[in-house]
Amino acid sequence: MVSVIICTYNRASILATVLEDLRLQVVDGTDWEVLVIDNNSSDHTRQIVEAFIPRSPVPTRYILESRQGKSFALNTGIAASAGDVLAFTDDDVRVDQNWVTAIATAFAQTQCDLAVGRIRPIWPGARPAWYVTSGPYSIMAIAGGFDLGEQIIPTNRPPFGANMAVRRTMIEQHGGFRADLGPQGTAAGLGEDTEFGERLIRAGARCVYLPAAIVDHLVEARHCTKRYVQQWYFHFGRSAIQKKGRPAGRLVFGVPPYLLRDALRCVVNGLFSLDPEKRLLYRFRCFMVWGSIVQSLRMAR
Repeated sequence: MVSVIICTYNRASILATVLEDLRLQVVDGTDWEVLVIDNNSSDHTRQIVEAFIPRSPVPTRYILESRQGKSFALNTGIAASAGDVLAFTDDDVRVDQNWVTAIATAFAQTQCDLAVGRIRPIWPGARPAWYVTSGPYSIMAIAGGFDLGEQIIPTNRPPFGANMAVRRTMIEQHGGFRADLGPQGTAAGLGEDTEFGERLIRAGARCVYLPAAIVDHLVEARHCTKRYVQQWYFHFGRSAIQKKGRPAGRLVFGVPPYLLRDALRCVVNGLFSLDPEKRLLYRFRCFMVWGSIVQSLRMAR
C-alpha cells in the first residue's frame, strides 16, 4: 500500500490542482491513500480538502497540525498513514497521472528503500537569463529541478521533498524528519528533506532514481529574482550548519576558521572576477557563507 502525504500551508488554490491530479491517477492493482496535513493554514485549505474527499477515488483524510513547521506536519502524516511505502509531494506541483504507479512498481521490482522521482521546474515565464543551470558557475537548484536521465538507476544523491518515497521500515529504524529543519510557516527554512535522505543513505538505504515518477514544480514569480536567490543561499548556509550540529574544534569567536577563509574567497571572486557568471555565483555564495557564520554564532552561544 502507498500512502501519499502532502503538507500544505496557505496554498489552497494551488492545492486544489494537486488534488485533482491525484484524482486522475491511473493506478491498477495498487492500494493507496491520500493524507493532506494542514500546517495551521489561515486560508480555506480545509474547505478545499473536505470538498475533494467525496470525489477522491481512494481514502483521503484532512489532518490539522497546529505546531508550525513542515517537519512537524511530515511526521504527523507519517504517524497517521497506513502504507508500507510513503510517497511525499508538495502543494505547489503538478503530478503526472502515472506517479503513484511508477512509485509502487519501482518499490516492488527494485527492492529499494528510498526513491527520488523526476522534478521538472515550470517557470512563470521565460527563465531569467542570469539563472545559469549548467557549467562551472551554475546556480543551485532553487527551482527544485531533479533529473538524472531516462533510466532507473541507483543514486546516493539525497531526494527532494517534492518527489520522494520511502519504506516505512526505514523510518521505524532511523526516525523521521528533524523538527529543527525546514520551513516554519512564513519563516524560511531548508534541509529537512535532504537531511532525512542523507541519514537514511548513510545507514545503508538503497536509493534509486525513478524517471517515470514525474512532478512539475510551479516556480513562483517572486522566486525569479536575485534577491530571493540571495535569501535562499543564506538559509541554505544556515541549514548546512544546523545539520552538522554545534561547531567543534578551534573556533574564532565561535566560528570555524574555514568559514572565514570561504568568506574571504567569495568576496574576492564576487568583486574582482572578470566573468559575470562567476561574479554572480560568488555573490550568492557570500550569502551562503554568511548564513553559515550566523548559525555558527547562534549555536556557539
